[in-house]
Amino acid sequence: IKVFCFFFFFKQKTAYEIYQCDWSSDVCSSDLGSCDIAVYRPVSGLWAIKHLSRIYFRSQVADPAPGDYDGDSTTEAAIFQPSPGLWSIRGITRVYFGTTADTPISGDFEGTGHDSPGIFRGSSGLWAIRSLTRAYFGVPGDIPAIR
Repeated sequence: IKVFCFFFFFKQKTAYEIYQCDWSSDVCSSDLGSCDIAVYRPVSGLWAIKHLSRIYFRSQVADPAPGDYDGDSTTEAAIFQPSPGLWSIRGITRVYFGTTADTPISGDFEGTGHDSPGIFRGSSGLWAIRSLTRAYFGVPGDIPAIR
């Protein structure tokens, strides 16, 4: 079963940000996995998953970075604190990776069934995936789009 998590992240702070991910691990008839919609409210730290749950998980200055970090086909709430580059993945781990110049990204870049933390540095086009690789793609001002 291949489950996709679609999200778009923009550096501008808004009242809330919308995510479409598999938060519940339900499987739809197409065997592609289900998608649940959710919102993240930066001011309060609320993650509201429609018809499923509401959790609070945040830091004073943090960017949302949801993903399937443990490979169980469900999406975990995660935040990236640009200074000091701390990733906090709810119920799993905390790791340091990135700086204030970076946009957090996550994805199954190795095909292992779980997502890995990564960063996109728009000023140079650097894509860096923790413990995996670095590559340059893009120009200053680009915004990462992850599937």
